[in-house]
Amino acid sequence: MTKFRKMSLHVYSVVEHAYSANISHYEEALVELYTRLGDGFRLENIYQASLYCYKKVLAMQDDKLSKRECRCSILCYKISEVYEKIHDLDSALKYFLKYLDVIETVETAYCRESDIVGYTYHRLGMLYAKKEIYEKAIDCVQIALYLFKMNLIENIEIVANVYHDLALLYEEKQQYGCALKMYNESWELYGKFPGRNELTIIEMHANVANFLYKMGAPEEALKSYAKIIPIRYKFQGIDSLAFYSDIHNMLQAHIAAGGTKATFVDLLSSINVQMGMDLSSMLK
Repeated sequence: MTKFRKMSLHVYSVVEHAYSANISHYEEALVELYTRLGDGFRLENIYQASLYCYKKVLAMQDDKLSKRECRCSILCYKISEVYEKIHDLDSALKYFLKYLDVIETVETAYCRESDIVGYTYHRLGMLYAKKEIYEKAIDCVQIALYLFKMNLIENIEIVANVYHDLALLYEEKQQYGCALKMYNESWELYGKFPGRNELTIIEMHANVANFLYKMGAPEEALKSYAKIIPIRYKFQGIDSLAFYSDIHNMLQAHIAAGGTKATFVDLLSSINVQMGMDLSSMLK
């Protein structure tokens, strides 16, 4: 048991005693203690204890919602995160919708001046996507996209990533024309971002390549796979599972385009030069 856990359990027992004794004039201190305990338990992956503490605070605040909206909204957000970690998506969605309701009704002026609603709708969309409710997921992410585009210069990387998420959602819905459009929008913006993350580029290329292969365009998919492999090798190494997966997917696309395993070795020759190694050994 870590020192934190020992300390938390001791403090927890003291707090429980104070709460059961109904010491109302210590309420603000109890709220702070339960919140900190909930945060600590969450960081230690003690999720049920974390939920218990957060919900204690929420119950103590319910009758004072008009004064404590911000705290309640943050609590709902944290509770939603914990439920998502334990894969209870229904509860995660329930509390996230409570969080959204509070920030939309109470913090409207603040939200107009920030991207908080954009991030909120994006996360809500991802929750719906995990539940495979793709229509609602797309609607929420579209709202997030609209909000982020209001400040495109500062949010260019975020907008590129949101386009990419939309592409994946449309792909799940088998709306391939919309998916391709979103992929193209994402690429166009991401290419303008000077500090872009190379690993993000890899994943984008991989998703586009897999999409093109699924769409019956293996020749185009091969072009994307060829771009991925040297960068994947540089940042993740030859022993990474993703690297092997890229080679396998590229081989499947090559065969779908009318090639053979033997001719695939020739196709790899230009990549071998870039990497300074012979990839054909991976095909044995």
